[in-house]
Amino acid sequence: MRTVKEAARTMMLHAGVPTRFWGHAAAHSTFVWNRTTVASATGVTPFEALYGRKPSVEHIGVFGCDALFHISKEQRTVFAPKMEPCLYLGHSHVQNCAVVWDLKRNKLLLSRDVKFRETSFTFGPAIGRGQAAVEEALARNEDEAAPQGGLGSSRVEHEMELA
Repeated sequence: MRTVKEAARTMMLHAGVPTRFWGHAAAHSTFVWNRTTVASATGVTPFEALYGRKPSVEHIGVFGCDALFHISKEQRTVFAPKMEPCLYLGHSHVQNCAVVWDLKRNKLLLSRDVKFRETSFTFGPAIGRGQAAVEEALARNEDEAAPQGGLGSSRVEHEMELA
């Protein structure tokens, strides 16, 4: 228990996630531990001992990182974004998918189609400061995601003047 608590505390402090997500941090630390820790006596992970195959860790992100989850066609209009920002809270051991916090709807979601931004940790601290801070972080995120250059770039304008 101490190992799980210390790992969860470390992950939460690293990401700046509020303490109300401690259960997700503990579950994620256990999930990662069971797939990465090799027992010296047997030479296998707990996952291998239970299921008889090597675990895959390619679908696991950094706890508390900013992420984007896919919105299905049925849930969006033609010109609506295909992905929405969220906070990654770990991996579900039941449904084999990511557990994310939907920032716009303030609810927990399970999604198999998540893109991690593993070096960005702006949404977790914003949730702790309140809804106004979350909206500010979302606005900054949209500004950063906006395409740079394009038709309005100086090179295109310059080429149009020469023609």
